[in-house]
Amino acid sequence: MAFAAFALGVTNVNAVNLFELEECEESGFCNPVIWADVPDPDVIRVEEDFYMVSTTMHLMPGCPVMRSRDLVNWETIGYVFDKLEDTPRYDMEGGTVYGKGQWATSIRYRNGRFYVLFSPNDEPYKSYIYTTENPAGKWTLLCRTNHFHDSSLFFDDDGRVFVFSGSGNISLTELKPDLTGVLSGGIDKVVIHPDSSETGLHEGSRVIKHNGMYYVFIISWPAGKPRRQLCYRADHIEGPYEKCVVLESQFGGFPYVGQGCLVDDSDGNWWGMIFQDRGGVGCVLTLNPCTWTDGWPMLGDSDGKVPLNVAKNFVRLRMQQSVLPMSLKMARCRCFGNGIIIRYPKDGRSLSIRASCG
Repeated sequence: MAFAAFALGVTNVNAVNLFELEECEESGFCNPVIWADVPDPDVIRVEEDFYMVSTTMHLMPGCPVMRSRDLVNWETIGYVFDKLEDTPRYDMEGGTVYGKGQWATSIRYRNGRFYVLFSPNDEPYKSYIYTTENPAGKWTLLCRTNHFHDSSLFFDDDGRVFVFSGSGNISLTELKPDLTGVLSGGIDKVVIHPDSSETGLHEGSRVIKHNGMYYVFIISWPAGKPRRQLCYRADHIEGPYEKCVVLESQFGGFPYVGQGCLVDDSDGNWWGMIFQDRGGVGCVLTLNPCTWTDGWPMLGDSDGKVPLNVAKNFVRLRMQQSVLPMSLKMARCRCFGNGIIIRYPKDGRSLSIRASCG
């Protein structure tokens, strides 16, 4: 058992209190982690917080921004924009924009600012780049620039800014350092050419850099074959890139899972947030453990399949009886990374406190 003292930022609790942490063998979480329509996810971590964006197409306000401390429990903290006005069809004048609008937003963080990039699948085929210091607050339009289909914004270690995008061929385009447009004379070329086995959908770029290597996640759906998650890697951003299938799995009685991103937690564990199309329900999210094998981020359980249950360590709080109100004495805590999530039994609120578990 481990003992630790914490200062709780909870109403009516001002003292520093001693807790005894005891590991419990209980199941962690079940997939899907969100049983709702959350297509084209992109997830980043900023210190202990995870942020996720998704596709809303013609629905407004658009581009929901979600926050989590554990990749499982998410709250919507805001929207990037209130309305798109590129054509009168957004007001249902002269037609509609059903299935168009905002698609496959990419979110990134650099030097205290958040950035998102998306390109409506409609005229005038120009991307939006928004930025903010507070993702729960107002986002400011930074620029309109070239059309980047299913794009991934990427900040390299040397300060250069890039976009991976496209369907079929995947292109690399360099942006100005301040993200106000495409850099004149910068890199602008196709860097990933689908091989002969890629006879269908090949898009959905999501890019990370890990141990000096560039990794590009791509959704693949060859004609007449299962949907699957690909990963391309290279030791130089311009390639050459090699390919690996990192997930090919049915799940829950529905067709194959594919399209999403990689993110690490504060303990150095990696996870794949990948959606599965479930018809009328929409694109539900599955959270998959990632195991780095020969330099490839392999997703799923030991058999390479989406797991129904993923085990995680839980902790039980034992506290001095005279210190906390009854509502906290009966709280359950969950250990994730370097934090503990307290779940209140009556109203479901949560509080994060830092500790080492075990």
